[in-house]
Amino acid sequence: MKRRVPKQLVKLRAALAEGEASGDARPFDRKAFVRRMKKKRMQKRETPHS
Repeated sequence: MKRRVPKQLVKLRAALAEGEASGDARPFDRKAFVRRMKKKRMQKRETPHS
């Protein structure tokens, strides 16, 4: 069973590969990224749709 990959992640991975190819050897901080996403999600949840 194939897990559906969000478009956001696909773009992120592409950008990541591009960055590595161009010699930007900064390792991708997945934990920080996940934390940011969670924070965003929580903010979205807190604001009810008017």
